[in-house]
Amino acid sequence: MDAVAKAQRIAPLVRKRAEQYDASAEFPSQDLEDIRTEGLLSLLVPQELGGMGATFEDYVQVAMALASASGSTALIFNMHACVTGALATLPRQLLENLGVDDSFFEVRDDILRRAVDGAAYGVAITEKEAGSRLSALRTEYGREGNGYWIRGHKSVCSGAGHLDGYLVAARSSETSGGDAAVSYFLVPRGPGIQVHETWDPLGMRDGEQ
Repeated sequence: MDAVAKAQRIAPLVRKRAEQYDASAEFPSQDLEDIRTEGLLSLLVPQELGGMGATFEDYVQVAMALASASGSTALIFNMHACVTGALATLPRQLLENLGVDDSFFEVRDDILRRAVDGAAYGVAITEKEAGSRLSALRTEYGREGNGYWIRGHKSVCSGAGHLDGYLVAARSSETSGGDAAVSYFLVPRGPGIQVHETWDPLGMRDGEQ
């Protein structure tokens, strides 16, 4: 069964749960589990890494099938696909020209293999006063030993609290203002990430209130 058929198969189940998830503002945990069980988290992962190796057209059709059942669930899937798709399609020659060494490709492949095993990722960029403007980000990063520290707050992240990793945008603490270097880090879930489950998106729900 191909990826589109898998998405179409679970769409009725997602649709049946959508009203209750919407009314209670709950995270659609069972929807994500169905997506995981069908292997759709590996949709854009290359076949040589164990994924489906789907095309962008395949992705669009899968996303449409999910969105026809629940826009919220499709959005969560979309943000995961943004991470895996970007990592999977960045040209190796371009990265090498930018100075990336072999360790990057090892880490990238590990991240993508984890998606094959069911890991779900999201994007944490938006901040309360900056929106998604990278030039206005307040989240900072800096070097610490062989790694980095990151400090900041994000106002919105689809799937927060239910993900295995977060693509976090942050600016270098060594520069300031519009000249600040902005980098992206895939931060695994753990003690360093705190999710405040206080947002009730009443105004974003469908239907009459």
